[in-house]
Amino acid sequence: MLAGILTWATGTPYSIFETTADLDSAANAQARTILPTGGLNDQRNDAAWRLDGRLEKSFTMGRVSAGGFLLVENMLNDDDLVIESAAPGAVALIGERDFGRRFEIGALFTF
Repeated sequence: MLAGILTWATGTPYSIFETTADLDSAANAQARTILPTGGLNDQRNDAAWRLDGRLEKSFTMGRVSAGGFLLVENMLNDDDLVIESAAPGAVALIGERDFGRRFEIGALFTF
């Protein structure tokens, strides 16, 4: 059996924001959130393609059903970073990274 999955994902939108403190006329501190780019969710990650494949072979050895498989994830070997939230000058960036191609080899036995 030969199987494959081709996936296309659009870019995830995110916002860049800054939080500052401001004083009102009575000298009370007010927290202000500023969008320096001018809009909410106006930034977008790049779109990404992903190709996965699986090759599987099953056979019988006496009374045992056996099989083996080879799974290849991210055949295009993309190293995509999806940003979920970011802020200028922030210490941490919240996101997810897909680290290149991965292989999996396995065997199946049924008694």
